[in-house]
Amino acid sequence: GFKGFLVNSYSPIEATLREQPLVIDPVQGTSIFIEDYEHFRIPDDVVVVGMENGENFQRIRGQQYLFDDLKVLFVSRYPQSTDLRTWLQMIPNRYIHFGDFDLAGIDIFQREFYAFLRERSEFFIPADVVIVGFMTCNMPGINLWILWMNDCCLLWR
Repeated sequence: GFKGFLVNSYSPIEATLREQPLVIDPVQGTSIFIEDYEHFRIPDDVVVVGMENGENFQRIRGQQYLFDDLKVLFVSRYPQSTDLRTWLQMIPNRYIHFGDFDLAGIDIFQREFYAFLRERSEFFIPADVVIVGFMTCNMPGINLWILWMNDCCLLWR
């Protein structure tokens, strides 16, 4: 299989690959596959946004309003491998996981990203998602979070 991951941006990101300049500025409808991620670097002020959903990744320009105040590089975790996470561990940048709002999406974030990146990572919840309530239950050996969003309730450990 392929080694690496897809990147995309709606504004130019001046990166380097093997210490050579590489501007990430794909034409709408395209993205760039980074195979040699071990030698791929971005400026420290760029926020990496992981898109779990392929359709969201393909339509980042339509979601620009969600990240207007940030310099953002979008990444896709497909093809599924540890390549993206390995690269994220090699760089100091902040990571925002734009996942599905269900238990599986939260589990992916916790297992594949938060467990390794800790305070550099966060789960993105857009402003138009209404959080009605949040509760934690910390019993010996059990961490349980309950989140009420809109008209649904999510439980995760």
